[in-house]
Amino acid sequence: MEQLEGCVDASNPDYVCKQQKALYGLKQAPRQWYEKINSSLIDTLGFQSSSYDPCLYIRRAEGEIVMISLYVHDLLLAASDVKLLVRLKREFCKPCIDNYRKQQQTLLV
Repeated sequence: MEQLEGCVDASNPDYVCKQQKALYGLKQAPRQWYEKINSSLIDTLGFQSSSYDPCLYIRRAEGEIVMISLYVHDLLLAASDVKLLVRLKREFCKPCIDNYRKQQQTLLV
């Protein structure tokens, strides 16, 4: 198992995130996953859901645009610049890395 490209923690290159709870196989799994990704995109990452297609998320800033299309459990990313995609991947990974570090600090205490 490897850290995702763009999400590598240089200080801990051998660490990976542990899944706390499996959603697959539950009746509400798709809904829970959608609610989690929807709230992350809108509340945390500053995207807006399109009024034409609720599965299209758009973020505009300083003449730049990033779009994410959500289909079942896949994400399609598009941006006006490749650097925005790299930054977006880091933003996606940050909560997982932060959560892992908090768990490690708790274990050390």
